[in-house]
Amino acid sequence: MAFASQPFWLSWRHEDRTRRHVPDFFARQADGSGVVIDVRPDDQIQQADAEAFDATARACAEVGRLFRRVGTPDPVLVANLRWPARYRHARCNGRRDVVASLVGVFAQPTGLRHPLCRSADTASGCLVGPRQITSSVPIRRILDEIEING
Repeated sequence: MAFASQPFWLSWRHEDRTRRHVPDFFARQADGSGVVIDVRPDDQIQQADAEAFDATARACAEVGRLFRRVGTPDPVLVANLRWPARYRHARCNGRRDVVASLVGVFAQPTGLRHPLCRSADTASGCLVGPRQITSSVPIRRILDEIEING
């Protein structure tokens, strides 16, 4: 896959005048096909913008390219993408010793809660496996890293 920002100018005649538009992106997909992408929130599309997007869609169809206009993404989708993205940060790397220890603790199926935990202990978690490991990094963050990064 490859991306190009503002890949080309598209010019066309409309009502005896020349119109121009630069799409936001061109993406080459893994199968070799291309997609032209314009990004504009739905509530910010003026009449001239809509005409430019229509002209771009027609031009793409003529040359065998896909055209996509994308608006504002769903806030839940954005939050769900941002959450695991934080584990790419350098602070989440380099703790392979702790990761190896956690993988060892949970090598055999086990619950996180000790069967003798009192209900009052649930606030602290009463975790069995992770309590066997000491780390300056919260164990939950490392468990999330393992789940996301493998």
